[in-house]
Amino acid sequence: MSESAPADEVATAIARASNVALARGALASAVTATLATMVAVGLSLESPWLRLPSVTVGVIAVHGFVVHALARRGLVVGRLAWVLLLSLHAVPTVAALVSPAVLAFGPAMFLFGPIGFVFLVAVVLSGLSFDPALARVSGFLGGLCSFASHALARPKLLTLEHVLEQGFFYDLTDRGVAALRAFVVVGVGFLVAAAAQASRDLVRRVRDEERERQVLHGLFGQYVSDAVRDKLVREKSAITGERKQVAVLFCDLCGFTTFSEALTPPEVVSRLNAYFEKMVAAVSAHGGTVDKFIGDAVMATFGGLLERQNPCDDAFDAALAMRAALVELNGSFAAAGLPPLDNGIGIHFGDVLQGPIGSAARREFTVIGDTVNTASRLESATKELSASVVLSVAAAERLTGARRTKLVSLGDVKLKGKAHAVPVEGIVVGSSTQTS
Repeated sequence: MSESAPADEVATAIARASNVALARGALASAVTATLATMVAVGLSLESPWLRLPSVTVGVIAVHGFVVHALARRGLVVGRLAWVLLLSLHAVPTVAALVSPAVLAFGPAMFLFGPIGFVFLVAVVLSGLSFDPALARVSGFLGGLCSFASHALARPKLLTLEHVLEQGFFYDLTDRGVAALRAFVVVGVGFLVAAAAQASRDLVRRVRDEERERQVLHGLFGQYVSDAVRDKLVREKSAITGERKQVAVLFCDLCGFTTFSEALTPPEVVSRLNAYFEKMVAAVSAHGGTVDKFIGDAVMATFGGLLERQNPCDDAFDAALAMRAALVELNGSFAAAGLPPLDNGIGIHFGDVLQGPIGSAARREFTVIGDTVNTASRLESATKELSASVVLSVAAAERLTGARRTKLVSLGDVKLKGKAHAVPVEGIVVGSSTQTS
């Protein structure tokens, strides 16, 4: 199953990711330029010709800090991103054009010295916007500014022939060399644009996968308990069978056939789901895990997936809450002119085998063993014992506080699959303690 995130969600995710990248990149540029400015200012005390380079590098540092501050707030998007990132090309260009009036060989320093690399820095920063078009335009603009600066400064450079070494002079003044440098900047723009597109695609894919994971997480949670879902996601293939001591609770409806005869199939499903909502809520509220639904029965465990201090206390408290919820639900049924529902609950404590059970094609994370069978038989015994809740002695003896006082001895009962009758305790129907 695949579900793409809406365009606005993807755009927001891309903007957020690009601003994070821009904030880091701009900070690196700003810190580097600040250090260079400090060095240039120090040297300019003895070499006045370094004052203009100091100012130029200082402007680059300020630009980097401005972009960093805005990107940290997630504001470098759309037109503002284009203005901020393309404007950096103007810094070395203006410096190169102004330099002939200040320095005898200024254009050489600004076009082919360290400041000339600012064109490439501007292109790389543009790529961090994750906007391929901006990166390509930045490459073209950088190449154009580089070549235009050379063309405008070339007359001044030609006057330096008598003071420069011949090879270096050729390198400074040749139009072909200048064009080649400009093409390098343009080419870097295309490379950075490809990286920007890859970054956009990666963010989009991650966002789509996250959305799909959320959808699957929600769907998965409808078919297994939260505890099972989280365990499967956390441990994946490492999940194997394990032996646990748990309290197993079975809750089954009584007289549901009579109840359903008065309703249409959609109404039956609706009422049954309302009932299950109440039962599941009671189980979850007391730390239990719904293992499965078997027709109109609910099977839950306490202490298997989620470690509990006293699983039997939790199971008993959940049983009382389920009975109280049933009373409330029957009130709404009576108001609708429907007959009431009743249920019986059986609880047993013992060892179970817990793990993924089934075939290679379909498995179910569940618990199996005699403890499960006994809990089911105890629930079936509620009818003949006229009890709402029946506990095995193994479960009843582990109850603490006032819980044990709510129970009465129900004698020995013969359970299917057991060779001998077993003693049980419980709450009889109509007892004042059954919903308290």
